[in-house]
Amino acid sequence: KKNSRGRSSGGKKPVSNALNPSDSK
Repeated sequence: KKNSRGRSSGGKKPVSNALNPSDSK
């Protein structure tokens, strides 16, 4: 899932971002 990585805007924790997109911010 490359799309997931782009959404992370960081590539540090793509999995965490998917569960907590707000936390990534």
